[in-house]
Amino acid sequence: MRLPFERTDIPAGATAPAQKARHVPAQRLAPLVVDLHSWMTAETQLSGQPEALVTAVRRAGWNYIRPALLGPNGNPDACCGERVIAAIEAAIRHARQNGPVLEDAIFVVGESGGGFSALCFLLGSTMPVRGVFAWAAITDLVAWHREQAGTRYAEGIERCTGSKDQLNVSEALRRSPAHMAIVRHGNYPVIRLYAGIHDGWRGATPITHSIDFFNRLASQWEPAKVISSPEILALLRRSAPGGAERPLASKQPVHFLREAGPMRLVIYEGAHEMLTAQVIADIREIAGTALPP
Repeated sequence: MRLPFERTDIPAGATAPAQKARHVPAQRLAPLVVDLHSWMTAETQLSGQPEALVTAVRRAGWNYIRPALLGPNGNPDACCGERVIAAIEAAIRHARQNGPVLEDAIFVVGESGGGFSALCFLLGSTMPVRGVFAWAAITDLVAWHREQAGTRYAEGIERCTGSKDQLNVSEALRRSPAHMAIVRHGNYPVIRLYAGIHDGWRGATPITHSIDFFNRLASQWEPAKVISSPEILALLRRSAPGGAERPLASKQPVHFLREAGPMRLVIYEGAHEMLTAQVIADIREIAGTALPP
């Protein structure tokens, strides 16, 4: 089978490692989609979400890059380390230098571990981008270590944090978007957080990860928008009112939607996934008239 995208080499930078990437430049000035790999994969994953997304991006005529970063999470340089953030920045620079990228339409997207890395970039980089989309994102490594006890994911967190007999909690929190230090203070891009209401039951990441991240930034921007404990409990019980908001582009009903500043949280009828049609719809909505006809 012919690969839907070709491999390229991104050279090392001051703090970024040399890395491989899958790169598809557009034929004319167009948005750039930076697709971040999930927890235990890298740029070499071809089936499932990456193939669906790159196919949709190519159909739209846009630029696409999927960098290796530090590879699968499981070493101290990975898991939201400083070199991961530098590697994402290097991938964006590489795509800009090697394709016709519309500067005001750069979007960083990721699902699960990719959503985790996207939010790490959001907080840990000052590089301007137009949007950051995190689907089913892991935001608290201490909580996820407990939720994934005895699995390879918990073992990866332990290796990332240099843990020995027990989890190095302070290091895990330092690498968690729900707790990590924030470098970006102003000029936030549009932030979209998506969580399937059944995730955690049918999937690896409970919706509380996305809620906790939303609440962290909402408490700074618009405290009245913080999601309350009764609201969280209603969502966990699946008893929150559904259908009040318009469905997603792929027709899934929305159970809960809240906005604070440039950030939107959407909890929809789904599980652990990224919905490609919604990613494309969001980019079209946000980029708007900047998109070439």
